[in-house]
Amino acid sequence: MVFCNTQKLLNMNNKPSIYWFTSHRTRGELLNEVKKRITVHDHEQLKRVRYSKFSILKLFQVFKYIKNNQITHLVIDSFANVYFSVVIIAKINNVKVIIRIRGGMWNEYMDFIYKELFIKRWIKNVIRTAQRNAILAIADTILTVSIFGKTQILYECPYINPKKINILIKHVSQVRLPIGHGRDKWKIKHETSNGIITTVSGFNYKRKCEAITYYSSSVIKCLKQHPKWKWIIIGDGKFIDDIISHVFEKARKAELPRNQIQFLGFKNNIEDILFSSDIFFYPSFRDAASQALKEAQAYGLPTIVNRSSGGPVEFIPSSTLGQKQLFEEHEELEDLLISLITDENLRHEIGWINKQHAAQKYTLKSYTDQFLDMLLTDTKRLPTLSGQ
Repeated sequence: MVFCNTQKLLNMNNKPSIYWFTSHRTRGELLNEVKKRITVHDHEQLKRVRYSKFSILKLFQVFKYIKNNQITHLVIDSFANVYFSVVIIAKINNVKVIIRIRGGMWNEYMDFIYKELFIKRWIKNVIRTAQRNAILAIADTILTVSIFGKTQILYECPYINPKKINILIKHVSQVRLPIGHGRDKWKIKHETSNGIITTVSGFNYKRKCEAITYYSSSVIKCLKQHPKWKWIIIGDGKFIDDIISHVFEKARKAELPRNQIQFLGFKNNIEDILFSSDIFFYPSFRDAASQALKEAQAYGLPTIVNRSSGGPVEFIPSSTLGQKQLFEEHEELEDLLISLITDENLRHEIGWINKQHAAQKYTLKSYTDQFLDMLLTDTKRLPTLSGQ
C-alpha cells in the first residue's frame, strides 16, 4: 500500500465523513486522533442507538442518520448480528465499509465457548462464520494486524480480492507506555528474586494455552538451574484453571519450589510489571498479533517468541541480534533462556534494539497516518447492493 500525505484529506472538496460504529472497548486514541483531522460520527452520539439491544426502529434510526449526515465511510470491528445489519444499511446508502480485524480468523465458538453442548457450539459457529464471510465479501476495505493475519483471511475466504486487504499495525498506547522513555533498571524488583520472566496472555483460546503447556517444561528446567529467578504469568480466562494445574504438576515432578512460578490473573498495571521484568516470554501458536509483545518491546525487554507463532514473529526486529529472540523447540528455547538469564549485557543489548524498533514502528502518529492514508488512496467504490 502506498501512503500519501494525509494533509490532502483536509483539502479535499469532498471530505471523508466517517461513521465510527465500534464497541466502547475498542474506542480510544486512534478515534480521538482521527477526529482531529476529519469528520467522525461516533455512534455513541445517537442517544437511543446502541450496538446492543437493537430493534428495527433503531436500525431505521441508523439508516436515517447515515442518509442525513452524508456519511462516506463506515468503520466496524465485529462480525456480530447488529454490525452485519449496519453494513447492509451502509451499502444501500452507497457508503464504503471498512472492517478492522483486531485479531485472527479463528473458529471462535469451537475454540472459546467450550462448556456448551457441541451441537449448540456448532450452530453458533455456522451462523457466525456465515456472517463473517458475508461482511468480508461486502466490505470495501479490510484492515488486519499482520501479514499472517492477511494470509489467514485469504485462506478462510479465498474469493476475497487480496488488494482490498491492508495491514495496519496497532500502536503502543502512549498513555500507558510512553515510547522513548525507556525503563529504569529493575526499579520494582522482587527482593527475593534476581530476575523475572514475564508472560502475558489470554486464556480463553486453546491456541494460546497449548503453547504455554507445551513449553512450560523448558521454562521450569531453566528455573531449576537458577533458583533466584521467577516466572510470572499474567492473564485470565476459562482455561486458566487447567493451565495452572498443568504447569504446577510439571513443576512438582521437577521438584521446583512453587514460589518460583506465580499466576497473577488479570492485571491493569501491566506497565509496572513490565517495568520490573527482565525477559518477556510470549508462547503462542498460530497467532495474528500480540499487543503485549509490542508493549514489552517498548519497555526495552528481550521478547522470546516461537517461530510457529505466526504474526508475532513479524514484530521481531530483523537484525541479527533481534532474530536471536526466536526459537522453535524445547532445546533451542532452553539455550536462549539460559543465555539471557546469565548474560545481563545481552539482555540490555537486545532490549535496546527492541525499544528502538518500537519507537519507530508503533507510534500513534504512524498508526493514524496509515489509517487516513488508506482512506485517501482507496477511492474506488465497489458496486452496492442497491445496484447504484
